[in-house]
Amino acid sequence: MKIHVKEYFKNRISRKNVKNSLIIIGGFFIFSVIIALLLPPRSESDSVGQGFFVNLVMIIPLAAAVFFIVLAFRLRVHPDGLYGGGSIRAKIALALIVIAIVPTIPIIVITSNILNTTISQFFTEKTMIALERSVDMANEQILSIDNGLIRQLEQLRYDLDSNFVSVANITNASFQKRYTFSQSYLYVTTIEHKGILNNRIQSLFLYPDRERVENDINTFLEIAKVTNAIACSRLAIDDQMYSVAYTQYGQYCIVMYRLIPRDLLSTSEFINTSFSEYKKQEFLKPYFQTGIGIALIMISIGIILLAIVLSLILSQSITKPVYELVEAAEKIAKGNFNINLVRREQDEMALLYESFNQMAKQLDQGKKMMYQTQKLKAWSDIARKLIHEIKNPLTPIRLSAERLSRRYEEHHPDFSSILKEATNTIIEEVTILMNMLSEFSKFARLPEINLQAESINEIIENCIAMYYDNDKISFVLDLKPDIPPVMCDKTLLRQAFLNIIQNAIEANGHVITVSTAYDSQQGALTIAFSDDGVGIPDDEIEKVFEPTFSTKENGMGLGLAIVEKIIIDHKGTITCSSTLKQGTKFTITIPQQ
Repeated sequence: MKIHVKEYFKNRISRKNVKNSLIIIGGFFIFSVIIALLLPPRSESDSVGQGFFVNLVMIIPLAAAVFFIVLAFRLRVHPDGLYGGGSIRAKIALALIVIAIVPTIPIIVITSNILNTTISQFFTEKTMIALERSVDMANEQILSIDNGLIRQLEQLRYDLDSNFVSVANITNASFQKRYTFSQSYLYVTTIEHKGILNNRIQSLFLYPDRERVENDINTFLEIAKVTNAIACSRLAIDDQMYSVAYTQYGQYCIVMYRLIPRDLLSTSEFINTSFSEYKKQEFLKPYFQTGIGIALIMISIGIILLAIVLSLILSQSITKPVYELVEAAEKIAKGNFNINLVRREQDEMALLYESFNQMAKQLDQGKKMMYQTQKLKAWSDIARKLIHEIKNPLTPIRLSAERLSRRYEEHHPDFSSILKEATNTIIEEVTILMNMLSEFSKFARLPEINLQAESINEIIENCIAMYYDNDKISFVLDLKPDIPPVMCDKTLLRQAFLNIIQNAIEANGHVITVSTAYDSQQGALTIAFSDDGVGIPDDEIEKVFEPTFSTKENGMGLGLAIVEKIIIDHKGTITCSSTLKQGTKFTITIPQQ
């Protein structure tokens, strides 16, 4: 069979489905673009457009995967949820989410761009060059002290090698004292190597004002590698920093040192530390930008989640009264008019509650009035029926009495046989009157209902046990074992079931089928009685529960009326269906509670 493509899509795809699909696709791409905008470029050389394109290419597959996983889960839980009309609560939640997202998206995107631009301006190439030059300038001043000491020792070695200065001169205390210049100090020690990093140092002269500093320098030289090459080190002595240059010359060690100014040292340390921190922060710059983007994304997600929570709370305050009204309407539909809805807030819903309560009261009053009217009409029909039925036996009683009176006055020879015949007639008709009054009394004096938890299956089995000795009738039972106990009056239900079974027997039924079933969703029990009797005509099926209707010659028509009243008192329902010459079925539904 061929199907035109256009007709197929016209039948399968509605405008609403297309609209929902476009909204879903648009929302997916907007979400991807937002994430791509919030994430920074991969490198400073990338332009804004290149960074955005790269991020978008990276984000789309991930966002698509997450989106379709969520969509598949939603379709699994709610198969009709994608294109369904949706509830009021869902629409309110969607509206609040849109209201939260519309102003949030541009604010977050602009904030992300401003923060990323600001961070980028902090870490520029010019700033790096300026800091490097500052470090070099601060270090050059200290290095100039070290280089000055080294140059002085080089000059002294040159003078010694050129015999411009003799060794005897450098060992002279006055020479050492005179040779000190430019805040530099010179002194000479003897040196003896005893092993690796194990030297014996002995100062030739000690100056009282320099003794502590020079002793600490000698302690350092004892473990230092001292050779003919000039070396320079920095030593911290008494919270002061000294630049120390030293070299070995024969058996002597020539030492020249100078105090590094504290302000110069602190400035150099500050600049070097700042430069090191700046390089660390520059290294973390991409992570900062990414973190800002992620933080803004989390903030936007938090705003959306907050909007969802608030929408659920708000929608609940709107939909909960609606659900209460629906529940109350269902109770009214089941016949319970004793309803009084209360709302604390004085709003439009409170007015609706009040109107609903008034409607329930009016329905209750109407039901009572209708019940009273039906009751009066039923009693009126019963009275007419009773009068008619009483007239029937009274006529033969009167005729029999008049006949006896005439024959007695005539002194009829066969008066004894006439008396016997008239007496039997009168007794028979009086018996009929007593049966009618007994049946009427049963209908008029039904006891008050006494609800207790009972097993319906046991009540049915007890009723059927009374007919075990009746060979003309057989029963087919389909009693479900999982029937829970039902709140009912065992005596009244037993009377109703026996009445239905007796009607089936009197309708020439030979096989009676009884079944029970329980609907857990509705919380109701269903009991069905079926027979294979003569059946009831269609035009009489609606009259079977009327108090005056009967298909039996001597029936008052009160049996099924009593059955219906018992079932109604149990807040249940009873229906009758029948087919001529095939049988009749009575179906009873009783709530569990």
